[in-house]
Amino acid sequence: MEKVNNWIKEILKDNYVGVYFHGSLRLGSFNPNKSDLDFIIVIKEKIAKLKTI
Repeated sequence: MEKVNNWIKEILKDNYVGVYFHGSLRLGSFNPNKSDLDFIIVIKEKIAKLKTI
């Protein structure tokens, strides 16, 4: 969780408010072999659309 938090913070810089994990990770039923990570990223301002290649 700390690595994900730091990675997102590095990308968003001053626009970063926080990352909130939920789902199996928060409910205590996370299985690293089959669970995914569910999280919400909160930002200060809307991000412009990114061009896709």
